[in-house]
Amino acid sequence: MGKQIDGGNVFEGPRAREYPLPSLAKSVVADKFTAATKELGYHPFPQPAGILSDSYKDLAGNTRGACLYCGFCTRFGCEVAAKGNSLVVHMPAALATGKYEIRPNSYVYKIETDSTGKAIGVSYIDATGRSQFQEADIVLVSAFQLMNTRLLLLSTSAAHADGIGNDRGLVGTNYTYQLGGGGSSGLFEGERLNQFMGNGSMAALIHDFNGDNFDHSDLDFIGGGSISGGGGERNPVGSVGGVPTASGKTWGSEWKEALRTNWDSVAGVGLQGESLPYDDQFLDLDPTYRDRFGFPLLRITFDWHQNDYNLIKYLSPKMKEILEKMGATNIRTQEELTPYQIGPYQSTHTSGGVIMGSDPGNSVVNKYGQVWDTPNVFVVGASQFPQNPGMNPTGTVAALAYLASDGLVNKYVKDPGKIIS
Repeated sequence: MGKQIDGGNVFEGPRAREYPLPSLAKSVVADKFTAATKELGYHPFPQPAGILSDSYKDLAGNTRGACLYCGFCTRFGCEVAAKGNSLVVHMPAALATGKYEIRPNSYVYKIETDSTGKAIGVSYIDATGRSQFQEADIVLVSAFQLMNTRLLLLSTSAAHADGIGNDRGLVGTNYTYQLGGGGSSGLFEGERLNQFMGNGSMAALIHDFNGDNFDHSDLDFIGGGSISGGGGERNPVGSVGGVPTASGKTWGSEWKEALRTNWDSVAGVGLQGESLPYDDQFLDLDPTYRDRFGFPLLRITFDWHQNDYNLIKYLSPKMKEILEKMGATNIRTQEELTPYQIGPYQSTHTSGGVIMGSDPGNSVVNKYGQVWDTPNVFVVGASQFPQNPGMNPTGTVAALAYLASDGLVNKYVKDPGKIIS
């Protein structure tokens, strides 16, 4: 059994071992969030992160540096390789074996199959714009969630008329999206919060309202979400709309003065909520629009449902209460979830489309990411999730990648062509 540690997540299940490094430094706002939520009777803990808090020798044998808290983490490279992504962990180790090759600027558009439906390789457009074929005994599909789905749908043949994995029409189903909204922002007038520094994982969070950690007996929704505050990387342009004024205006002379004096004195409390799958949420190939090479684009059919609206309506006051306890003024709160829009950035936590399950009747792949109707094709990524939980999907994506690797190396290659279990 696991051991509860003071300051840890009391709601998590036991782990085989503790984290190898201490948590990242917490921001000023995270400290405020921690104190406020403790006073309210909740259980705050530091945001777990795939970012090094100290120098560390990773599984590939590389000694990597600790985070510098520079403020350029998301969407940028890391000068000390503190971020645990494949570019600094897995790819260098793979290239060092001499058995791995990267072909940059290549566009895979189809998994080719023989007359029996077995995958024999992939067709792709190379950097010069020429179409190429790469023979393969095993095809691993590990692009972003949306592209995983699209590639299977594009891979039609006589054996797979509707695409690989789609013999039962399940590819593209169970599309879900990370639920946000209901957050609050407020002013800590006269305080320098320095949120332009650091990274997004300097936050603290609570799971008191995540999943089924709280009583739903009198509520009109299921699921929940993680509530957090204190992440860094507050950029000077994209964040200006979040500077609150006493009147609530985000324009005009009052707002301009608030921007001049209070830009670095604003903080928020936000939510990552659970998104459920529905029959009317799905991905398919667009019948009209095509990409630059002439292949159909992926079409997304999605909107929030009543469960999402009810969840936000319940949790929004909780977030406002936390911010009030933190001592903020001029608090702005999104009390109701607004209808989904594709334009504004909300998150990149999309999931589903190539879901895993126990048999071909309820899923596209098994737990190893192996496609039921094409056993030498494996699909790995957030496309495997039948729904999105109230946390970042990254940890689950990594775990499933390792599980797929274990199945491939220790099971499939010993008996190729078979569904492994």
